[in-house]
Amino acid sequence: MKTTGDGFLATFDATGRALRCAADIVADAKDIGLDLRAGVHTGEVEVRGDDTAGLAVTIAKPVCDLAGSGESGGERDGADQHGRRWHRLP
Repeated sequence: MKTTGDGFLATFDATGRALRCAADIVADAKDIGLDLRAGVHTGEVEVRGDDTAGLAVTIAKPVCDLAGSGESGGERDGADQHGRRWHRLP
């Protein structure tokens, strides 16, 4: 996991786990009065010591920006693997 100012980037070994985690974090935050947003992008990352980099990391930010306040979702490739399109995940 890597922090990015007021956000963070986490890597997962499966897209479904990432989608579930994003939805759970947004829902749990909402329960305590916080409106977060989360985006899920699939792709290969480069591990450089304790850091992650690469095109997938660069694309992850605009994917997150697609989510509105209190929403989580995934871009088409990742979400389609789990029967979803860009979704406002429950």
